Amino acid sequence: MKKMICNDSFLVGSMYAPFCRTEYVDTSMWEQDIKNMSELGIKCLHGFAEWWRVEKKKGVFDFSETDYLIELCVKYGITPIINVATQFSVGFYMPAWMQCEYKGDGMVDNMGGKGNAIDKQFKESCLDDPWYQMYADRYLKALATHYAGDDRIGGWVIWGEPTMVKGFNPICYCEHTVAKFKTWLKDKYGDIELLNKAWGTEGPSDFADFYQVRPPINQMSRNGGYASWLDWRNFMEQNFASHIKRADTIFKENGATQPTVVEIMSYLPSFQHGQSTNIWTFADVADIIGVSNFESPNKNTEMIMNIASSMAHWKNKSVFVIEACGGPRYPTFDKRTPNANELKAEAVQMLGANAKGLMFWTWRPRLSDFESGTYGMCRQDGKPLDRAIEAGKLADDYKKLTSLFKASPKTDVAIYNSYDIVRLTDGDQLTAPYNGAVRGACRLLSDLHISYGIVNEGMVKEGYLKDYKVLIMPHTHLLCEEVAKKVEEFVANGGIVIADQYFGFKNKVGRCFLSQPGAGFDKVFGAERDDFLYMNHPKRVPQNDFGIDVEQVLDIMAPTTAEILCEGGNTPLITKNAYGKGEAIYLAWQAFYNYYKEIGTVKVRETILEFLNSAGISPFAYVESEKGLSRPDLCVNVLYNGDEKLYTIVNPGYDDRCEVIELPDAKEAVCIYGTAPESIVKGDGKITLTLNLSEFGTSVLSVK
Repeated sequence: MKKMICNDSFLVGSMYAPFCRTEYVDTSMWEQDIKNMSELGIKCLHGFAEWWRVEKKKGVFDFSETDYLIELCVKYGITPIINVATQFSVGFYMPAWMQCEYKGDGMVDNMGGKGNAIDKQFKESCLDDPWYQMYADRYLKALATHYAGDDRIGGWVIWGEPTMVKGFNPICYCEHTVAKFKTWLKDKYGDIELLNKAWGTEGPSDFADFYQVRPPINQMSRNGGYASWLDWRNFMEQNFASHIKRADTIFKENGATQPTVVEIMSYLPSFQHGQSTNIWTFADVADIIGVSNFESPNKNTEMIMNIASSMAHWKNKSVFVIEACGGPRYPTFDKRTPNANELKAEAVQMLGANAKGLMFWTWRPRLSDFESGTYGMCRQDGKPLDRAIEAGKLADDYKKLTSLFKASPKTDVAIYNSYDIVRLTDGDQLTAPYNGAVRGACRLLSDLHISYGIVNEGMVKEGYLKDYKVLIMPHTHLLCEEVAKKVEEFVANGGIVIADQYFGFKNKVGRCFLSQPGAGFDKVFGAERDDFLYMNHPKRVPQNDFGIDVEQVLDIMAPTTAEILCEGGNTPLITKNAYGKGEAIYLAWQAFYNYYKEIGTVKVRETILEFLNSAGISPFAYVESEKGLSRPDLCVNVLYNGDEKLYTIVNPGYDDRCEVIELPDAKEAVCIYGTAPESIVKGDGKITLTLNLSEFGTSVLSVK
């Protein structure tokens, strides 16, 4: 059974004191604030149990502040959710006495920069330092024991926004982490000669034993090779996830019965300057998949929530939005101030995408230091603003949405995402095309109003493709042979695979396949790649209707058994091959990356829809105003509760709009929240409704 913070209804809440990394509002004001929350309808509260504030004296744990917060929440009918670890440490800061005692270097980046290179104000330790682990484990055990069996607490956020970032350089190269890496390699390879063979691509690899092994600093020339970098990143990601799982285990072994949450930043793919945090490694470290999403209501939010929902599907877990934007973001990031309607639209869209609760960041703004004065739903003095009042009403309104709470998604289309590709794109200088291709595939299906899931390498290997009819593989230039075998079986058994330019160019450790597409996919696609063409002049661009233009890349394909569906000049642009009971379709240009960049979008979208229709997949909604648009923006989602379909419709902007929407396979439609349709016309097994949506307007429909 899936664990949830609340088992029968949505929770809508907000972050409140104690904060981390700031001075927070005096405890004398807490009761009035929490009373205000309760009276407005807020149902849960996200607070921190910060280590340095709890263990100010070595070995003495003072939980009085957290106790008081929990008592106030219970008094006013609010569920408290307590955060105990943030980003890359427990409680963000070590207590002062630990910082005085600590003599280590802290986290060391790939250029030798030490976290504590100077005698700075705040010292940090690497998680792998046994000295740090001892005290961190002791603190987590004390916290879990203090609240063992305490059913007043809704849950524990055991890690918030886990990242592997230190400035802009990969971490950690300290002696403790490197020692663990060597042990990890020994467990993986067993024989040092097997490691030498695997790593001996870029340059010499002739280690005498595992003790001598040195990690790469990235996968670029003279800094390491692809195989060694893949091992290093795999180790670092697994190692980081093990620390979060360790916290989960400590809580469970010491009597904490409440569900645990890991709060991910689910931006897919995740990559910057040689760093990648593989969010899939966090799927099984806690009871609930938490999400941090500060996007406005839009198509990006749909993508983010689909990622979280896919993670939850993989491990049979639930999704809870731990942080959503509750107030101004100026001057950082996307510089916006959401109004009351936008907050409601955020919540409707996220909960309509299968989240079981949501908390806004934050009730009062932080009072000092970084990000102070921002994100608040109230003024600094605690007076609730309109957006706080409307968020409270929203929380109350969710009592009407029990069927939406019980509903879940159904998907026939999967998009493949490989973090092996993410890890190595920097070396191939393909970061932008891969990131854009995956996001473009997500956006394309969202624009078509076709539900989709994300599958990773592990899911494919475990047989999850059986849940789908179509697999989209955007810019999959690195291909694991084991994954390739599963995809081949998927097609042979009746599935459809759709791939675009650069497919199957290298194996997962960066070695080029001799036959391309590699791993046997020349036979699956019924075509061979002779070359690829960078089109640096209009004369080199084949005539086409897909927006293919100069400064793009095209695979020069030579069909063997494939049918050419479309060509430009004498160049095949789209091929289709019957393979077993299924089909393999190849788009010879960067189709999904182009879609992300808004190049030739309408024709590409219509073409993909034709392929999906042939598999018996059609949109769950048709929006009249979107016909011919290169970039539709109306956000429509659907969840299923038995025979009932729950539609959430969100206007993602300030302009009022009148929308005519057709819902196929529908006989009855009832508005259960938000704006009711102006008219509903039934006939021919479908319903056509007219909906007038004001700025950030929403509508939730029950359809049967």
